[in-house]
Amino acid sequence: MGCSASFAFQKEVINIMKQHADGFASSSKSPPKETREMSNQEFIARINALIPAPNEEANRNLLDFGNSLWLRLKEDLYNTFSSISRHFTPDTLQGVYDLSGIANEGMLP
Repeated sequence: MGCSASFAFQKEVINIMKQHADGFASSSKSPPKETREMSNQEFIARINALIPAPNEEANRNLLDFGNSLWLRLKEDLYNTFSSISRHFTPDTLQGVYDLSGIANEGMLP
């Protein structure tokens, strides 16, 4: 797969993530459980363990994004990357991470 084809595939993975985000969040029919918020340190440690070549700037940008919207967004972001790691190649995971972690130009909303 060429660079442009790989980039297009990674963008498509991100678009699928966006389209299904509401469906994943609303598909839970079980009563809400008491949970604790994922700490910043826990988020960074989990992302570093998951991503083949994490970098500090992307982690910081994802963490800022994760802290900006709703309480459980950090966990949702981690679970999204975890799902990608189970269903796609490490190169795709790295590409989605790299595209998502670019401040103000990343592929996340």
